Amino acid sequence: MARPLSFDPNEKLHQAMMVFWRNGYEGTSINTLINELEINRFSLYSQFGDKHQLYLKVLEHYNQVVYQPLLIPLKSDTPGKAAIDRYLENFSEKVSGPHAAHGCLIQSTLLAGDKVAPEFKQVLIKRVNELKSLLRINLKAAQDQGDLAMPVKACLDFTLMTINALLMARKSQGVEALTQNVNFFRNTLKSW
Repeated sequence: MARPLSFDPNEKLHQAMMVFWRNGYEGTSINTLINELEINRFSLYSQFGDKHQLYLKVLEHYNQVVYQPLLIPLKSDTPGKAAIDRYLENFSEKVSGPHAAHGCLIQSTLLAGDKVAPEFKQVLIKRVNELKSLLRINLKAAQDQGDLAMPVKACLDFTLMTINALLMARKSQGVEALTQNVNFFRNTLKSW
């Protein structure tokens, strides 16, 4: 008969997410995970698998608890510029939190380039494409409503580039720079 777990797997998965978010995949060793999660090697492997398998679980957890809540305004019943504006407001609020000082786990992982395992890249590109699709839907709706004078593709490309830059500004320059730049972008969006 198997022994009952002496820890909450969801809590440990969340802790593992924070460790990877802070240190990156390459910068996180199994020993670091064991120490930070305060579980033994056997428990780590039996519950989550090896480091690679754990990271895939962490990416899904990040998607559920961090990424999807950011996207909620873009899934509005009334798509358009107002939905994008609410997304940017939500983005600013959430990315101002203390954990976001580590940057974006998706962005950080993708920026690792060739070091990124193909499985990780595949999962993360799916997330990026989800954001891209939601923004495109909202920009197209704005265009259909006569509320967007500029080409959808140009606006989409610029918005994605700006979101990436905002994440980097948050990580490198802090909350104040993030807030100022999000507010500037929100005002710029109104004139498109």
